Amino acid sequence: HVADEQESLLFAGGAIFPSALPDAMLCQAYCFPQILQVFEQLVMADGPFAQISVPTKLIGKPYGEVFKWCGTAIPLGLFRKCIVGPFADAQYVVTNPDPSLVLGADDSIFLLHSAKHTPW
Repeated sequence: HVADEQESLLFAGGAIFPSALPDAMLCQAYCFPQILQVFEQLVMADGPFAQISVPTKLIGKPYGEVFKWCGTAIPLGLFRKCIVGPFADAQYVVTNPDPSLVLGADDSIFLLHSAKHTPW
């Protein structure tokens, strides 16, 4: 069904999120106050999370190569564009991609890193 597919792409692209998410976050913060620091780091520009373009030398290579390239940073996933079908301009997130997934020129990599050790 096209509407379901479109909703899935909007969700995967970060345009919508479940209505229960704020409640779940509030409950987690009540039970585990230290999680507020994680939430803060997720939204801070200078936090330990980064989104970078795929380096030229990794385009066309499998995602598993990112682990060799990124040093002490930990790759978390990709932000990609749909390249075929009715949603060709849509973008979506792939968390923990299969190591054999081929990287494209339009992909971005999500990384968890230490500011002291960044290869980019």
